[in-house]
Amino acid sequence: MDDFNENPSVIRAKEHLKKGSNILIDEGKRKASELYHEGLDKASEMEQSIENIVNNLAGKIREKPLSSVLIAAAIGYLWAKIKG
Repeated sequence: MDDFNENPSVIRAKEHLKKGSNILIDEGKRKASELYHEGLDKASEMEQSIENIVNNLAGKIREKPLSSVLIAAAIGYLWAKIKG
């Protein structure tokens, strides 16, 4: 068995496999990092969009507070009836 492990062809094959494995591992790490950063960018975009929506909604509530309260009460009433 030791003769097999000392065979130059086997040694070259092992080195080739090791090099190929390292390339695949490095590529996997690079891709994972890329996807992670893309996810962070998307999360940041979503956060900004939600913030804009909340700010717009808050502005509408400030413009018409009574209407906003009545609408919220109606929605709450309907929700209670549906869940009910």
